[in-house]
Amino acid sequence: MGMAALMLSAVETASHPALDAVLVRERWTPQDLNTAWTLTVARSIAVAALMWLFAPLLAAFFSVPLLVPLGRILALSVLMRGAANLEALATFASELRFSRVTAMDLAGMTTNTVVAIGLALIWPSVWALALGVVAGEAGRTVASYLLCRERPGLGFSWPAAKRLLAIGRWFTGNNVLIFLALHLDDVVVGRMLGSGPLGLYQVAYRISNLPATSITHVANRVAFPIYAQLRDHASRLEGAVRQVTQAVSTWATLLAVLLVVGGPDLARVLLGPSWTGAGPAIQVLGVFGLVRALAGCFGVVIQAVGTPRALSLITGAQLLLMGGLLVVLVPRFSIIGAAYAATAGIALSLVLAARYGLGVLGWSVREYAGIVGRPVAAGAAGAAVGLLLRLIMGGQGGIGRLLILAGVSGAAYLAAAVVVARTPITSAVRPGTLLRWHALRHVLRAHVSGAVIDIGGRDGWILSRLQVRGIVLEPDETAVRQAERAGHRAVVGMGDRLPFRDGSVQTVLCLDTIEHVAADAALFGECARVLRPGGKLVLTTPRHDMHLAPFVDMPALEQVWGHLRRGYTGADLIALCRRYGLDIVMRGAYFNAPSRWLYAALFVAGPGRRLPLAFRLAAIQCAGTLEPFLHWRRAEHVLVAQRPA
Repeated sequence: MGMAALMLSAVETASHPALDAVLVRERWTPQDLNTAWTLTVARSIAVAALMWLFAPLLAAFFSVPLLVPLGRILALSVLMRGAANLEALATFASELRFSRVTAMDLAGMTTNTVVAIGLALIWPSVWALALGVVAGEAGRTVASYLLCRERPGLGFSWPAAKRLLAIGRWFTGNNVLIFLALHLDDVVVGRMLGSGPLGLYQVAYRISNLPATSITHVANRVAFPIYAQLRDHASRLEGAVRQVTQAVSTWATLLAVLLVVGGPDLARVLLGPSWTGAGPAIQVLGVFGLVRALAGCFGVVIQAVGTPRALSLITGAQLLLMGGLLVVLVPRFSIIGAAYAATAGIALSLVLAARYGLGVLGWSVREYAGIVGRPVAAGAAGAAVGLLLRLIMGGQGGIGRLLILAGVSGAAYLAAAVVVARTPITSAVRPGTLLRWHALRHVLRAHVSGAVIDIGGRDGWILSRLQVRGIVLEPDETAVRQAERAGHRAVVGMGDRLPFRDGSVQTVLCLDTIEHVAADAALFGECARVLRPGGKLVLTTPRHDMHLAPFVDMPALEQVWGHLRRGYTGADLIALCRRYGLDIVMRGAYFNAPSRWLYAALFVAGPGRRLPLAFRLAAIQCAGTLEPFLHWRRAEHVLVAQRPA
């Protein structure tokens, strides 16, 4: 069945008429239409003849004799598709009559399903599948003539053929390259590992391609004729691409999260215990499906308004990288190696397509990262929650376990996406401040009230998120001016004497500030002095043993940050509260190990510093959102102390 599925995919690619895409993109005359249909029919006859001749070679390559008669039967489907009404295909798409396009596809799918299932009931073999494909193509072709009164005729014009083929050759070549890029892993797995592992890999591949096949392909099929019509209207085209990209990235990421978290259980529940081996490949290929969906958003733009040649070159580069990795990884890691190779190849395709597509649209890398970075970062948060729950639950389970994992990870993704979408991200936001806000916003909202002083509050970003107008005490004059522009009163200063009257404020914020002050005890005492009876001090500061990540030189980093001491123990903070007559209302901690490692990799010493800033900040937002739920080696104190009434 794995070999048969590979052959069916090859037939679908070989029989796809590239000239219908050319007619959608270009303005055409009846002479162009007749020439295109004649070329399409001739091409389908040639492809069917080649399939008939080369079927024995394919069977010998895979050592499966059944592929000889199977390939020759499938050649009929090439003839059926090539005879379709090309005017219906071109007119319905260019005029955005998608109901007619859907009706044609539905006719083909229904015929395919009825014939395949009917034959399978009386003749359960691969022949039922093959004959269903032939019948489905015939049904679609008949529907194309019933739904469109206008029909093309046989005719040929050399100038028209030359013009159409000049564009169509790149569409055709790209179809072939895409087929090779999407199925080279099947060929290598089938050749090196045999039909059994190939079947597992193809099941994993098809399930994991849901983000691309169920979302991007549908969106791009609608978007292609729209983009082609808007290619001379830059602003409208840019807006349309932005909307499609936002929608695709949001929903494709959700599907990818569910596949990464529930992959092993999904294969076992849907297909039975014998398919459990496909689970790890589903998880890896879930990432592949997401990246392919994002790359497809650029691919349709290049196809509609760019140079088709560029798409062929991008796919060729993907093919070369994946081919090299397959030869190395498949013998060592079996189908998991093939999954990694496919993912690396499509990632290269995304990078190259983005580089070209951004130029066509006039977007910067930062602007694109702002579109897709938020849902992808939210997806990382949802996957982290789901995988952690999976680790806690352990073992294997059935449909109940799968539904729990899907529900929790999906809810975590949607919650993180809402939080990220509601919080403005600008290049001026400091990543530590962003993480602190999302980690502690519930604590801050519960304890901040009345007149507020934010010591070391920089531009007053935390106060703005709390929707309060307070006083920012900050030694940096640039930050003071930024706080004033945000609507806060700002004072230049920092130290052991606060310029405020005794008992004049309700809340003092001292967030990751006291470790920067030489006279830390005096600053603590000043905070207590200016509080009203019942007023609260909200303080965060590093623990004495905080280490950001294994690959970070912490003493050197603390010098860069301006820390005058390593941090504090819980006993140190309790002693300061007692010394200045403050009652402890709450003691806690945040900044767990995964958040620290992510922060270090993205902003301190990791390769992630090369990623677009918008994506890195979105990732930090998601990490902060997860902070209240993760209690693993937290490295920062959170203290709320109150002056007795």
